[in-house]
Amino acid sequence: MAIAPITGMFRRQLIKDLSICFGLGIGGGYWWWYGYHVPAVQHRDAYYRKLEAEGLE
Repeated sequence: MAIAPITGMFRRQLIKDLSICFGLGIGGGYWWWYGYHVPAVQHRDAYYRKLEAEGLE
């Protein structure tokens, strides 16, 4: 019984690692943009609209 040669393991592992890294990076970027940044900008813009409406600027 012969053991099959280990071929292509580095390439498969590299592809898997890069896929996971890019997936998590893109997912984290979307979470930050739409979960934090966009609501913060909307909150800031609402504050300045309120100031403008009250004439306190």
